[in-house]
Amino acid sequence: MKKRVYSMIVMALTATMMCGCGAQKPNQEPAASQEAAETAKQQPPEAAAPGKEEVTFWIRGAETDAICKALQADIDEYNASESGLGHVTIEYVPLSDFATKFNTAFAGGTAPDMVDTGVDQISIRAHMGHYLALDDYLDAWESKGEIQNGYLLAGKMLDDGKTYGLGYAPTPCLFVWRKDFFEEVGLDPELPPGDWAEMLEFAKKLVVKEGDTVVRGGFSLEPADYRLYTLMARQAGSTLYNPQTNMPELANEAGIRALQYFADIQPYSIVYNPAPGAKTLRSFLTSESAMAYITTEELSAMISSDPSLKDKIGVSAYVSAVNGVDSTWCGYRLFAINADSKVKDAAWDAIRYLMTEDSNRNRLEMANVSPAWSKLLKEYQEVNPQVNEPAAKAISVGEPFPKTDWMASYGEAIRNAQQEVLYGQKTPEDAMKDAENMIIVDAELK
Repeated sequence: MKKRVYSMIVMALTATMMCGCGAQKPNQEPAASQEAAETAKQQPPEAAAPGKEEVTFWIRGAETDAICKALQADIDEYNASESGLGHVTIEYVPLSDFATKFNTAFAGGTAPDMVDTGVDQISIRAHMGHYLALDDYLDAWESKGEIQNGYLLAGKMLDDGKTYGLGYAPTPCLFVWRKDFFEEVGLDPELPPGDWAEMLEFAKKLVVKEGDTVVRGGFSLEPADYRLYTLMARQAGSTLYNPQTNMPELANEAGIRALQYFADIQPYSIVYNPAPGAKTLRSFLTSESAMAYITTEELSAMISSDPSLKDKIGVSAYVSAVNGVDSTWCGYRLFAINADSKVKDAAWDAIRYLMTEDSNRNRLEMANVSPAWSKLLKEYQEVNPQVNEPAAKAISVGEPFPKTDWMASYGEAIRNAQQEVLYGQKTPEDAMKDAENMIIVDAELK
């Protein structure tokens, strides 16, 4: 494993975490500063019952987040039970500070026993020996057969076949559209476009211009991000990389096709391209675009911020490429165990409790989290059919970012390629070739 790749860990994990699940929501306060992270609120430790081991658990986010409240409620029940092996103390850490804080703690021997992690962190932390392979625990787990496959695969590495995290909360990207904007131009407000070709035609009808300036886009393009490219390249048939060789595979027909589509739809789109570090919201969230891909978290926050939008937004799992693949992006929050923990069995025991049917139902009821248990899927869909039915479909075909150590290079390369094409500097073919080469050189893959 290349030393240079490991030296990029903070940049890799920070960049991909901010692009994936847990990104700032429209109705959230900005992320806390590093100083605030150091004083992140920790639950006052209670004395463990005799025979129980103390387990520390770091969760990304704030105690006021719905999913954090659900996890806290289950941990409280676990701590109160007589059968649990451990007594769990939770600390909440702001997402933007999590990677740096964990790295510092691991180096100093004070890292938590359990962590709430993301798919983007699995590869590099597994290769650096930060996360424990869970396969022995999973093989003996009595409820494994109840769990949907995607949750089990989310933390599985393809190079060594081992699992370093167990998915518990997916965050799929959904295709959304504004029904009222559709009605304005004579489109059926209840029907999304059937494929990429129809989406382009819809965008041409939906765009609103003042002179040559697009003031409301038919679609939301996101060259400052790489989530949209990732999901649409996969829809076109790209695998993005070869997990056996760990080499990027971007400059193929599917990868080039996705970028060419961006160029084709650009004249009818709002281009979301904020300055680095800016807290600018995606254009659909500010009603500046008629169609977009956003996560379930972003959609929920948008409607919470303005309930009047609930009946104005249409939701679908995805819009397929012509002759393409049914796919979308889907991130996961996962439970992982510190490989250096002295209480691994107790940490797994707590995770096992958090993955019970009752705990999954609790997260569903408290935070509308799609349950890992297959038998609860119908119940999830019935809670909010408008969103949860397409979300369930998106989760069933969704894939996260590539599980590689070179995600920082991937993000930068894709951002560069998108902007080079959208601003007329390169053809999609040349941009993808250069993106692929940039990853190879930057991550020292040859």
